[in-house]
Amino acid sequence: MPEDIDTPDHDASTPGTTVSPDSPGMDTTTSDTYRNTRFAAVPRATPCEEGRTSLSASRLNRTFQRSYLQRRYTPYRTPRIRKVVSSTADRTNTSEVTEPADYRGLARCSLHVYHVTPLYRCRWDRAGLKQLSDGLTLHLAQLGTVGDSSMYRTAVAVKENADDRFAVEIIVKRKDTTGRAGSLYSVLCNMEGEETPPEHFTLLPLLLMKGPVTLQNAVVRWLEQRFDCRVCTMFLQPCNLLWAMALGLIRADTHKAKQQTLDLHFDVPLKDVGLSKMSLEIPIKHARSLFTSIAQDGENDIQLEELCLFRQVMETHMFEYFRIHVDTMKLSLVATPVLYADKNGRLKILSADHVPAVLRMMTSFALERSPITMCSLGSK
Repeated sequence: MPEDIDTPDHDASTPGTTVSPDSPGMDTTTSDTYRNTRFAAVPRATPCEEGRTSLSASRLNRTFQRSYLQRRYTPYRTPRIRKVVSSTADRTNTSEVTEPADYRGLARCSLHVYHVTPLYRCRWDRAGLKQLSDGLTLHLAQLGTVGDSSMYRTAVAVKENADDRFAVEIIVKRKDTTGRAGSLYSVLCNMEGEETPPEHFTLLPLLLMKGPVTLQNAVVRWLEQRFDCRVCTMFLQPCNLLWAMALGLIRADTHKAKQQTLDLHFDVPLKDVGLSKMSLEIPIKHARSLFTSIAQDGENDIQLEELCLFRQVMETHMFEYFRIHVDTMKLSLVATPVLYADKNGRLKILSADHVPAVLRMMTSFALERSPITMCSLGSK
């Protein structure tokens, strides 16, 4: 059974080297020459600290050039802008989802995220769903780790939204136990994409699963055999984690959330020195005020350059006070009052109210890896 993502409380220390932005500054008189060569002073001050030197134009140019080279030689193209709808203007509060409670099973639990290629020859009527359920039961019975066909009860259902989008819900329950250890819950959906798949294909690029690893692998193999598709773990890149951080900051309720800090974990490139990762904790209200001061339209559209600038501000702060080069480290985990996400494709949504918004964001990540999206981008 996959382990849940550790949910750090606000009063517990994060493992690793924890650094707080409001720690007292270090003496910087002995390294003015090095700082001036690394961070040249410009008239504009950084949002996090007035009176300090801000990012130089040459450093921003190097950052944007590096991000361009990463996009140039990366097969998955990241959009320059995303829509991040705040909780006050969430479309799910009106008529987007007929029954938002349908996705409550995805909240407050550890999820494994997969991206799926288009499904071939799907039937979503009642007879087709009954056939799929029987086929899954037979597939589980044929596996040596499961046993006879009477051990598990399966169900395949379709849930439609008001905007004609639908999700496929797959449930596997063990008959001889009532706990969570013997059950699996998964959702196959497309909440964001507008791409039209070829004839006889259905585009449901996002798969979220919770349950034992053996059952997850069994259901994945059944999907690949039944629909002639490919199901792969969706490893989240640092750019994807930055988008998840932006969603968590925009939708965070600082008054009700138990998690009152923004936690960022970075992988240290030189692990032979005895340090494998570094964790950074920022009070959520300070991180949100900083992000909203950078974002021009923080309630709806977030641009990639704004995310890069937000990270550059944190890198500057870490170097000014602690002489830590965060720009050489790779972001591996993001923890906000809304969600937890890490590089290995594990996700935890902390509230059912945020499930539709997180599903839309994860669907956009899965569509970037879809062959249909890549072919359409290539044709342009």
